[in-house]
Amino acid sequence: MSSESPGLIELVTDDAASMVESSVQLAESLGVPTTGMAARLWRARSHAAHGSFLRAEMPVIEESDIPNLKSFMLSDGVLLEEDTVRPKDLVPLQKQIYVDKVIRAIASHGVNAERAFVSSKHIVTTSDRHIVDGHHRWLTGMLLDPDKPTPAVCATGTASEVLSDFIAFSDAEGHERNE
Repeated sequence: MSSESPGLIELVTDDAASMVESSVQLAESLGVPTTGMAARLWRARSHAAHGSFLRAEMPVIEESDIPNLKSFMLSDGVLLEEDTVRPKDLVPLQKQIYVDKVIRAIASHGVNAERAFVSSKHIVTTSDRHIVDGHHRWLTGMLLDPDKPTPAVCATGTASEVLSDFIAFSDAEGHERNE
């Protein structure tokens, strides 16, 4: 795993110990504080272990989309409510979550700036607390402070009930899927 190429350290991998070790080594090499990081990575991995969707299969929802998203979902009978959630209470749907992307952002912008970033944008979730959009912000929150409330937009339906609506909205907006 190269420390120069982003996207090579996936949170969910068969070799979890290697993921944790590589992530902590990368953080140390970039000057990111690592106290407690290994334990937080293990915890995040246990949350993400059941993710079943590739990044390319997930919707992309921009912060500026939220008013239109609320209207779109309401037309299908799904209410979106603004709330706050703790990262430790969320469950990723996406299985490709890149630890090195998050660590590099923390190293580049600083811990306080990344905390502010996580607090400034909504994570989109379902009523069963599955993440629809915001998987890397979730991981940032898990690494920095899994108990800190984070803004969220929560759908009244479960992931199995409403994920297709979120995907339809993302596609209708013309958002390209992440790789």
